[in-house]
Amino acid sequence: MGAVLVGLLFIDALLGGFAGPDAFFENPMTVLTWVDFWVGLGIVSVLVGNVWDFIGPLNVVGRWLDRWLAAAGTSAYEYPARLGVWPAAALLLGWTWMELVWDEVKTPSTLR
Repeated sequence: MGAVLVGLLFIDALLGGFAGPDAFFENPMTVLTWVDFWVGLGIVSVLVGNVWDFIGPLNVVGRWLDRWLAAAGTSAYEYPARLGVWPAAALLLGWTWMELVWDEVKTPSTLR
């Protein structure tokens, strides 16, 4: 149920990013990205636990792909242990920089 809701919000955000107004607070892309996702998900995770494992679009696709590969009799490649958490740390640093420093982030078409 949570994945369906997040999927609908994701579609709403994409439609807003491609065809919505350029005003920051009037476009669902900017509000959903910076307010609901970036701030709200952290608060919900503190109160409930790691909800991103259940509602994250890539996690949902990954679980579906695992089931599909298992039904086909094969398996996915293992994540290289030598990478550790560094890719996630780099992505978090980039995301934080976009929020705090990058002026273009206020334009909804940039967030597409």
